[in-house]
Amino acid sequence: MTPIHQNQPIYTAGKPLPQARAAMILLHGRGSAAQSILTLVPELNQPDFAYLAPQARHNTWYPYRFLAPLSQNEPYLSSALAAVADVVDFVTNAGIP
Repeated sequence: MTPIHQNQPIYTAGKPLPQARAAMILLHGRGSAAQSILTLVPELNQPDFAYLAPQARHNTWYPYRFLAPLSQNEPYLSSALAAVADVVDFVTNAGIP
């Protein structure tokens, strides 16, 4: 797998992960940024949550429309799924199931 999205920043909001009751991973849309998805945090109104938003490289998780053949969006799509799995592992390793 090509590490396209690995080593991109993960932005956070809410409670620090070690103090949080739960965690929510938020994914931004095409052409947007991780910081923009975090603007939803006040609307979600979960003050005991840690919010994590990984950033996709060049603000897109995959280059072509979601209706395109999967192979056309590779290796970006596999890298995106791996990046999200890395955040899930980070949250789990912090003690939040």
